[in-house]
Amino acid sequence: AHARETLARVLMQQEKYEAAVTELAVLVKKDPDAVEVRMILATALLELGRLADAEVHLTEVLQRDPDRHQARQNLAYVLLQRDQAAAAARHLRELLRRDPGQHKARRDLVTVLLGELDFAAAAAELTVLLDQSAPNAAELWKLLGYAHRCAGLPLAAMAAYTQAVVRDPDSEEARLGLIQSLVDQGDLVRARPLLRQELSRDSTRA
Repeated sequence: AHARETLARVLMQQEKYEAAVTELAVLVKKDPDAVEVRMILATALLELGRLADAEVHLTEVLQRDPDRHQARQNLAYVLLQRDQAAAAARHLRELLRRDPGQHKARRDLVTVLLGELDFAAAAAELTVLLDQSAPNAAELWKLLGYAHRCAGLPLAAMAAYTQAVVRDPDSEEARLGLIQSLVDQGDLVRARPLLRQELSRDSTRA
């Protein structure tokens, strides 16, 4: 069994995924509880685009080892690829419940929530992400501004877009988001000069 697993790992390194799947499937059949082997098998299946088969093995891994974070992250990815956003969100939330410091999982959850038009929940996760790991990430501030604006919170959107502009003054998306949020509030006094600046930039580029 050890020799077969070593061979499978070599095949994976050589990107011979079909051959690796053949060897790994034999090992899993002999020992269904071989979690590490199932993880490698799921990776090979993902490389081959066999999402349904990968989902089966990742699910089996989590049944045997619920704290296997990479398996849960990969399963969420598979579910997203198979247009099962709600199920993917459940796994991402469970992963974050077990390990709140999983920043990639939280970012993936934000993507899911925005896709599901759950802007309030997306804003909440973005706020946590900014607090935990990336207070200077202009891209996250822009996303937060977008989420707040879509949730009908122009004041919060303005605050987020302002942070984005401070961190990335060259971002047209952030600047326009700030202007739009001011217009949403009816604050044309502050919106007009910013809009003039944008028009001036456009004419300069032209």
